[in-house]
Amino acid sequence: MNHTTRNTLTARLVPLLLALALVCGAATAQTPLNLLIWSEYIDPAIVDAFEEEFDARVVIDTFESNEDALAKIEAGGLGLYDVVVPSNYIIPTFIELGLLQELDKEIVINLDNLLDTFADPPYDPGNTYTAAYQWGTTGIAYRSDRVDAPTSWGALFADPDAPLALLDDMRPMIGSALLYLGYDYNSEDRDELVEARDLLVDTKNRSLGFYGSPAARNLLLTGDATYAVIYSGEALGANVDNELIDYVIPEEGAEVWVDSVAVVADAPNPELANEFINYILRPEVGAQLTNYITYASPNAAALPMVDEELRDNEIVFPSDETRERLVFTQQVDNLELYDLVWTQIKAR
Repeated sequence: MNHTTRNTLTARLVPLLLALALVCGAATAQTPLNLLIWSEYIDPAIVDAFEEEFDARVVIDTFESNEDALAKIEAGGLGLYDVVVPSNYIIPTFIELGLLQELDKEIVINLDNLLDTFADPPYDPGNTYTAAYQWGTTGIAYRSDRVDAPTSWGALFADPDAPLALLDDMRPMIGSALLYLGYDYNSEDRDELVEARDLLVDTKNRSLGFYGSPAARNLLLTGDATYAVIYSGEALGANVDNELIDYVIPEEGAEVWVDSVAVVADAPNPELANEFINYILRPEVGAQLTNYITYASPNAAALPMVDEELRDNEIVFPSDETRERLVFTQQVDNLELYDLVWTQIKAR
């Protein structure tokens, strides 16, 4: 290559390299938001719109259980994530361990959009650290072509005939037994817990066993189970696949759970984290989220924009009368006793 050709090529490359440097500089100038969330739990279009509006870059890491999220934050250090989406029962643990920081309510002004049920929850009084993201229930799914709609947990705990799948989840299973026996869902009374243990052992021994919610749903779909204790989202999926599968909240009551967004302590970008939470609480964004993942929105202002078919589905949005029977799983002081009871239930 002669000097003239080389100089001409250099003259052409320099502007291109400068332009590329500017593009790379602009890309790196975007503020990252490090989000730790359940798998497949946000509409990608919501992420794209947030990135564009706030000149941000959302980096998503996922978890499959609350304990997994807790371990990731503790192992990775508090400076690794900006926002986490834990469930209600583990939020007090996050707070006690110093893993969350208080919301900046000068930024998170859309907290007022939350339904009253989620505006001052027992797991985070005054929404000091969290804002509700999506919610659901844990109840009884059943085959309506085989049995009438159950009205009580007794359909599982007192009926020895129909094949049933139990949920492999300690607190809602023990809590449901406590409710059936007439006790508080979050009881810490040793005698009451022993009675619930014995009831669950008897039920387990004539059941198909304990399963994760998706597996229990599949047993209903295949016809191997007539009843199953599952989460409302799984119940909706089963109902979509087979309209003969329905879902109820028993008259004694049942668990209501809520996943919430929170800012991680020592978040690298706390201001952007609070902006993200406020963004999720916008009415149109809350509706878009529910329409995409088909869990219930805790956002009162979003409800008119939720798809009508979804909004009218009582599997997703229980009636006012049903909601009065729902109980939050709360932190208990003697968790070791619960763990012991659950171990005995699974072993006997």
